[in-house]
Amino acid sequence: MVSAAAAVLLATVAAVRPPGAEAAVPTCWDDRVPVALAPGLPAAQAVAVRLCVPGDDTPDLVQLLVPGATYNSSYWDFPVKRNSYVDFMNAHGRATITFERLNTGRSDSVPAPLVTTPDDAYTLHQVVQRLRHDGVAGHRFATVVTVGHSLGSINATDEAALFHDVDGVVVSGFTHFPAPDLVTGLAANRLVEPAPGQPGEVQPKPGARAEYFYGPSGADPDVLAADEAIPDTITLGELATFPTGMAGVQSDLITAPVLLAEGSGERIFHCAVGPCATAEEVALVEGPRYAAARSVTPFVLAGSGHDLNLAPNAPEFFARALQWIDETVSFRRV
Repeated sequence: MVSAAAAVLLATVAAVRPPGAEAAVPTCWDDRVPVALAPGLPAAQAVAVRLCVPGDDTPDLVQLLVPGATYNSSYWDFPVKRNSYVDFMNAHGRATITFERLNTGRSDSVPAPLVTTPDDAYTLHQVVQRLRHDGVAGHRFATVVTVGHSLGSINATDEAALFHDVDGVVVSGFTHFPAPDLVTGLAANRLVEPAPGQPGEVQPKPGARAEYFYGPSGADPDVLAADEAIPDTITLGELATFPTGMAGVQSDLITAPVLLAEGSGERIFHCAVGPCATAEEVALVEGPRYAAARSVTPFVLAGSGHDLNLAPNAPEFFARALQWIDETVSFRRV
């Protein structure tokens, strides 16, 4: 059942869809962006990206989508299309580019100890710069908004704090308070297991996503089946360094506007002592962690678990992100 507020939001977003966007078929390109592991090193590796623009027009703004731990770009361009953030944004006339961390998806692999969350942030920074300057598939963008999920939100937060080169940050599925289920799940080896043939990397345990990543009402069977079919990895280096993202030091340095999106049934990150039940609670608990941000906007997706994109009402989150970008980030509309 869609709430009255959600229905108004979806209707508002539908009303501002650019002319012809419903019929427009997005054009997509796969590309690889050369990256260095750290400043001063050669760009000897490459990360996989996929740029999609709506129809024949290229907007001035692109959303750079950063997946979480054990996911790759499939989280954003999900096989069950009603849960595809990419499809939703492209249908509403917005450009997207998916990004896969080193050692995931179609990106290059390097020794796992070389991949930590600071490395992820520097890699992401190089993709932002590529979009702004050299371009991807011949397309450059003056305005870049990073959209993260979970570990991807930490990566996006770190990048924005260190380099100040994005125009907005969407943080989803992350707060500065790890939930007990995250701590015990990792400690008891219930969330992940060693990835076969990939020393220093772990992958999701079968069934762990269904147990930990969905809301109280569970998962749509088609969504869960697709989710289980697309596992990916996280390095032990990333696992060891991601808690620094919860310390709050980096988020305090972000100056761009921030949208904080959480699920009311979240089991991985909480608002202090429990799940973030309301937007007001997110603002109270998490807002002060973004002290320098131009603005901080809270949003809670009712009933969603950790994976907001895979909730039955995921389009409500997609619509809120689109609305927030349009209202908060200045860019040239085509």
